[in-house]
Amino acid sequence: MGLGGRQVRRVIVLGDGAEWTGRRAAAFLGVVGVEIIEIVDLWHGRQHLWHVAHAVFGEGSAEAAAWAEPMAKALLDEGVSPVLHAIRTVQPRTKAAQEVVRLALEYFGDHAPRMRYPEFALAGWPVGSGTVESACKLVVAARQKGAGMRWGGIGCQSVATLRTVHRSGPWDRFW
Repeated sequence: MGLGGRQVRRVIVLGDGAEWTGRRAAAFLGVVGVEIIEIVDLWHGRQHLWHVAHAVFGEGSAEAAAWAEPMAKALLDEGVSPVLHAIRTVQPRTKAAQEVVRLALEYFGDHAPRMRYPEFALAGWPVGSGTVESACKLVVAARQKGAGMRWGGIGCQSVATLRTVHRSGPWDRFW
């Protein structure tokens, strides 16, 4: 059964936090009876932490690593609250670093509901997009980016859809 059927009650949308992602998911997947859970990919959150660390403590410095690594662990284990607190307490010395800190506070504040990593992990939901990106590479790119292959939009989508159905298992039901 597809979306809205007996089998699908919840869809996890894992992305980079871009505003359009949530709107697109709601438009495409917004079916009565299906709950959409948005999760910001943990790696993107970690990137923002490292931006702050490099801006405040120096690119590639030991101090940056000493600040960023525990914050990345806290983000995964405890969620956004300790991260926001830590970002608020850093002392940026330049205008550029102050702007990085301001943007990070905005990013983590805006995305806090989509960064409830301890809750998501407890539910068994993915918090990183690595497996999805790997599947895209295996299912789509391996077939469509071979030497000499040239695809138009319709043909590309048709082959991607067929490979996805085939790799997902319901091939016999599909036919």
